[in-house]
Amino acid sequence: MLGTTRTTAWIGLGLLLAALATEVRAANDERASGAIDWERVLADPGDLQKQNDADRRSLEARLDEARDGLAKARAHLALANWWVAVPTARPATRWLLKLETATDRRSIAKAARAAEEQVDHARAILERAPSTGPEQADTKQQRRDLLQSADTIAAFAAVLHEADLEPSDAAAKEKWRKAGRGLAVARESSDADTAAAALLWQAFALNEGGNPERALEALPAVLAKPEHMPYDLMSRLLRCRLIAEAGESAAATTLLSRVDATLRTWMDNQNQERNNARRLVGLVQRRIVEQWIDRLRASTQPAAASLLEPLLKHVDRNFADVKTPNVYYMATAMPLKVKTPEVPKKTSADDSSADTRPGEPPARAASSGAE
Repeated sequence: MLGTTRTTAWIGLGLLLAALATEVRAANDERASGAIDWERVLADPGDLQKQNDADRRSLEARLDEARDGLAKARAHLALANWWVAVPTARPATRWLLKLETATDRRSIAKAARAAEEQVDHARAILERAPSTGPEQADTKQQRRDLLQSADTIAAFAAVLHEADLEPSDAAAKEKWRKAGRGLAVARESSDADTAAAALLWQAFALNEGGNPERALEALPAVLAKPEHMPYDLMSRLLRCRLIAEAGESAAATTLLSRVDATLRTWMDNQNQERNNARRLVGLVQRRIVEQWIDRLRASTQPAAASLLEPLLKHVDRNFADVKTPNVYYMATAMPLKVKTPEVPKKTSADDSSADTRPGEPPARAASSGAE
């Protein structure tokens, strides 16, 4: 499939390079390639950790306020959902596209493990039978729904859990393949956003597990309009990255240029987000071209590398035109679907028995016998 597009990609790339070469000369570009401080561009805002800490404490407070079994389980799952979705979002965006910082993979894995702990607490509550009398039909349905949510969150967490594995390790590849298989049910979710996120992460896991061909088969066509943001857009960028890694750098570079041009249609009422997305597309394209140049310089055609320099300068200029350039990030690494429970008004009969306190280990929670 990739081979059939090679000629078209080279023609498109040739036209693109010709236009860019003229543009670079006309603009009298003041910045040399590599002048952008990419570490600064990709850095998270200084107040992000403070905001995340505040959000986490708020969720933990709701967990502390939950007074019955199902409410506690829901609060645990809301916290688990947050751990997988929010603190992972920016590092996961970089990781998907091989733009990660030195600490990204470690922080993703840490968040995934925190989520898994919360899922374990929720399951320990949900899998207990009621202590007295038959359970109402609506309560049974709530229990089933929450168990399904626990399975979905756990499937995403299982992929992110592997972030700090060494990819060359054979045992690690098997873990990746297993984690990818775990998202099969989420891919069929009736919730379109969850299904789109599951497709993205399953394809990523397939590639990390040593099956890039299957990953490419799973991912959607690059130029098909993304319907479920941010996951559909990230799927297209991941596909371009994998096409380049399959040896088709010209095809990947050309496709990314077409994505850049098409973003105006895809995000027509989101000017700031579109500009940020264009910079992310350009940054992915820049990294692909840098690696392509390195390969050419090490080959029998080192002079061909200079033909690609205008692409690097073009991306640099898109960043240099803005004082504080931002790039597009996923807001969440998976959808936030579990809401915290409503807090009931306290009464004089309120107590602080073991089954209402947050964070009890599963064994202790099970021993209370209360729902």
